[in-house]
Amino acid sequence: MLTRILTAIVFLAVMFSGIYLHPWGLFALFALINVCCLIEFQDLSKLFPGNEARSLGYDKLFMGFVGTSIYSLVAGTAFDWWDSKWMLLIIPILLLFFVRALYSKAEAPFLRLFSNMFSVLWITIPCAMTVHLGMLNGVFAPSRLVAILLLIWATDTFAYLVGRKIGKTPLFKRVSPNKTWEGIIGGAVASLILGGIIAQFLTEFSLLKWLTVAAIAIIFGTQGDLIESLLKRTVNIKDSGTVLPGHGGFLDRFDALLFSVPFIYSFLYLWA
Repeated sequence: MLTRILTAIVFLAVMFSGIYLHPWGLFALFALINVCCLIEFQDLSKLFPGNEARSLGYDKLFMGFVGTSIYSLVAGTAFDWWDSKWMLLIIPILLLFFVRALYSKAEAPFLRLFSNMFSVLWITIPCAMTVHLGMLNGVFAPSRLVAILLLIWATDTFAYLVGRKIGKTPLFKRVSPNKTWEGIIGGAVASLILGGIIAQFLTEFSLLKWLTVAAIAIIFGTQGDLIESLLKRTVNIKDSGTVLPGHGGFLDRFDALLFSVPFIYSFLYLWA
């Protein structure tokens, strides 16, 4: 627990510094998160039967290039660096996966192709959308983004703490036997209370809007956590990595964010 807490303090310090420092810092922070998650996913996907990579270093380099290109195209529009029409380039960039498959030495090149395309959908696009949350309507608002992240992490953190203390009823035993309904309820209550507190300080959104964001974070953040647990169970590993002591890997830390951000962004964009 001490290791987990110390890692969390350093992690939050880095995250908040990157977000608050400057719009460029926000862009660079999630560009780094995007690449680290993509590389980590490469190490996991090679464990799928028939998906063994015989040139993993080249695959990681290729995914870093493709992921950064697509991330930059999507996230860059938040800063008005270029017109949104340039996002059309995403389609030919994705088609490069097929070219790569031609020269792949994987036993099942199309399995590797689709797993790589999936990682762009699951990781790269949500990272870029997170940047848009900090630049909604073209205004740099780091406090708003931090508030949204806190709502996502409050669910996860209090679900862990409450579940560890009083959790008895499995939430989804087949996928994640340690997650409990008691923990999820505890995380949900904490997130909704935090949403109410945030609404008193960040008044650009109404109380109802902040509570809705909290509800989306609860529902889809939990789903994201379960989906990543399903991935780890499929390849028979406990953590997605070891870079964050006490927390696992980047995907372990950002699974709830990656899955809930697209829903939160869509809600806020449509309910402008």
